[in-house]
Amino acid sequence: MEQQVLTLLKSDQLQQSGICTRKSYSANSIVIQEGDTGNKMYVVLDGSVRVSSRVKLDAGHGIQPGLCDLEIGDVFGEMGLYEAQGARSATVKAVKDSELLEIDADALSRYMDDHPEDGYVLLKALFHVVCDRLRKADERMGSLFAWGLNARGIAQHL
Repeated sequence: MEQQVLTLLKSDQLQQSGICTRKSYSANSIVIQEGDTGNKMYVVLDGSVRVSSRVKLDAGHGIQPGLCDLEIGDVFGEMGLYEAQGARSATVKAVKDSELLEIDADALSRYMDDHPEDGYVLLKALFHVVCDRLRKADERMGSLFAWGLNARGIAQHL
C-alpha cells in the first residue's frame, strides 16, 4: 500500500505544484527530531532512515533504541499532516546518504480539497499504512508484555 502512496506523491502534478520537494540528507543527519513540531511527511526515494524513540528508565536514565529502518518507498512523518502542532513521536535519522520526498501538509490539504479523487486514494493508502503500523505496535507490545511476565516469573502462575 505504501507503493500506492509513493506513486501518487511522485506524480509530476504534485511535484510541479510545490507540494513535494526532493531533499538530500547525508548519513547520520537528523530529518525529524522527537518532540519537535512539524507539518511535513516524507517518502524515502533513495537510501534508508532509522526511526528511534526515547525510552525513560528508572532514576532519570533512558535509552533511545531504534524502532525500525525504513527503505525506498516507505513513508514517515504522516502524523504531521494532521497534527502540525503536535510533537513528533520519534526521531528519524539518515542511516546512509538518502534522498527524501518532503510533503508540505498545508499544500497537500489544499490539493486534496481541489482534487478529491486523488485525495481519497491518498488518504485510503495512508490509512492502510497507519493501520499496519498500529498492528505491528500491538504485536510488539504484546511480545514485550509476555517477555516481562516470563522475566519476572509471573507467567508460570497464570
